[in-house]
Formats: sequence, C-alpha cells, structure tokens
Amino acid sequence: MGLLGSREARVRVAKREDRGDFARNYVTQLCELMSLPVKVEVADREGVLYVNVAGDEVGALIGRRGQGLDAVQYLLNLSAARIQEDKRRVVLDVEGYRDRREKTLKRLATNLAEKVRRTGRSVALEPMSSQERRVVHMALQDNPFVVTRSEGAEPYRKIVISVRR
Repeated sequence: MGLLGSREARVRVAKREDRGDFARNYVTQLCELMSLPVKVEVADREGVLYVNVAGDEVGALIGRRGQGLDAVQYLLNLSAARIQEDKRRVVLDVEGYRDRREKTLKRLATNLAEKVRRTGRSVALEPMSSQERRVVHMALQDNPFVVTRSEGAEPYRKIVISVRR
C-alpha cells in the first residue's frame, strides 16, 4: 500500500498443467516405472477425458479382468482432483480393452437372459465393478422377459437376472 514505505516484491509465475497433460504425464511416468514403452493419447469428448494407452506388453496394466486398469484409473482421477480444480472425469483404456469388455458383457447378458427366459430360473453373475454392472443393466433394461438387480456389498456385488413377473 505504500503507507509505511515500499519495497520490491518478487512474484513467481508458474503455468498450471491442464487435466489432459496431467493425465498423459501421470500414465507415461507410471508405465516408465513399470518398464513399459507406451504411447499415450488423450481425447476430450463430452466433458470426459479419454486416455488411451498403446504399446507392447500392456496387459500388465490391465490386470485380471481389468482390475489393474480400474485401480490405475481410480488413482489417476484421485490425483488429478487433488491437484486441479477441473472436475472432468478421466477414463483410462488400454488398446480398446474397455470396448471389447463391454461387447463381451452385452453378449453374456443377452445369452443369460435367454437362458433365464427358457428355464425360468434366476442366474447370478460373478462379482464385477460398478461400471461393468451398469453395462449389463443397460443391455437388459428393454428386455420384456427378464429383470436385473444388484446384490451384495462391494467388492463382491453381483448382478442377478430373474424372470419378469
């Protein structure tokens, strides 16, 4: 204010990394630590950042039934939220794994729904993540013969497909 004298001030300016750059760097550094040479692409679609990882031997990043991929995605979202005020969600995919898994789940859901319709007996699927359960629920929501519900507690929550009464 200059009321009691003045002195020079030193101001530091730093460019803040946007969420896409942060996600790219985070995944690249993680893969370097795992000794996985990868190529990371980031795309912004409808307010969601999609991070796709491509390279040799990236199956280690996916893990068993995508559990590793889900864990890395969770950590990525958690880290990005702590550092930045940008609230866009980040979806991590490895060489189209999520698309392939979604198609597999839809095919499984329709086959099991047909089995339930034929036999009249309910079928319980294996425990799966909330994203995967959502895919199954959406795949069967318009089916006039069956109804789906989730049962159990995380991480053992599963879907039960039953005959519609």
